[in-house]
Amino acid sequence: MGLATVLAVGSAWLAAAPSPSTAQLSLWVPRTTVDVAASRVDDLVRAHLERLGAKPHPRATDEVFVRRAYLQLAGRIPTAEEAKSFLEGRSPSKRDQLVDQLLESPSWDEAMVSMWADLFRVKSRLANRLSGDSFNLWIRQQLYFNVPYDEMVRSMLTAEGPAQQRGNGATGFLMRDREMPEDSMANSMRVFLGARLECAQCHDHPFKSWTQREFFEMVAFTGGIKYRLDAQEIEGGSRVDRIARSIIDKQGRTAARAIRQTLQSVTYGIDGSRQQNIGND
Repeated sequence: MGLATVLAVGSAWLAAAPSPSTAQLSLWVPRTTVDVAASRVDDLVRAHLERLGAKPHPRATDEVFVRRAYLQLAGRIPTAEEAKSFLEGRSPSKRDQLVDQLLESPSWDEAMVSMWADLFRVKSRLANRLSGDSFNLWIRQQLYFNVPYDEMVRSMLTAEGPAQQRGNGATGFLMRDREMPEDSMANSMRVFLGARLECAQCHDHPFKSWTQREFFEMVAFTGGIKYRLDAQEIEGGSRVDRIARSIIDKQGRTAARAIRQTLQSVTYGIDGSRQQNIGND
């Protein structure tokens, strides 16, 4: 079984774990299931190469394999001791064993979190000093609990409510491009559909069948979003607002800046229908 095949199958099967704080992602898939899926992937790759009239590369040496395996699954090269242990191994299935070992390791957990954080362009600070940590934590929890990718995407695109509310980190995806609906739509299309539509913002796309009008029809899905919420409508928000005003009244302008930042952290979030500007179809 080739490394590329193992990675293609293995990366799609993240198992559930007991809790985000102590969990490790694990590959809890029967070997027979992996072998069947891997064989199917190999067949597709082989057929594609035949159509191109190309021959597959020779089997990678152990030295090349161990380096690639660690880079792909652990996000780093192996240590001298790790490489030596693998190269000196005599088991005919040592490559599969190494892949399983890496998929069970904390390094795999962190490599996956880093990959998705890069893909979703996670930042430690969003606009107006709003912390991005809740979005980062949300991604980590989705991976730990093996949430299907389609559910992750649905949560991010339909997230509503205060950005800093416990368990509401999915709002970070739309908050990342706050008040920039064109960029938000273009980034969503690129990440989730693999389509680059930025060119159609200024003119009809020169290489794809997307017109400028269609670009802005897509933008309309996020055109109705409101990023600043009414404190009176947020759970606990009215109390924070009353306390803030009381402090400002007693201490004057010296406390105003700190209180304003506190209120912003409470009231920033997502509100409004994504279809507000295009009807209810």
